[in-house]
Amino acid sequence: MYEYGKTSLINNQARVYKGGSWKDRAYFLSPGTRRFLDEELATDYIGFRCAMTRVGAPVNYGTKTK
Repeated sequence: MYEYGKTSLINNQARVYKGGSWKDRAYFLSPGTRRFLDEELATDYIGFRCAMTRVGAPVNYGTKTK
């Protein structure tokens, strides 16, 4: 007898990645689209980007408006 939800193609060795890359079709560009890749595999088109708050002086610092 088949038990629903008992087996899955996704396991602890799979990692989720979201969003798209330069190589993807438009469908995969949405951050809501999730895909899976084995933790042992790597590709030339999956990576990550770093973001941080702006450092330094505020924009237009030291300029006076007329």
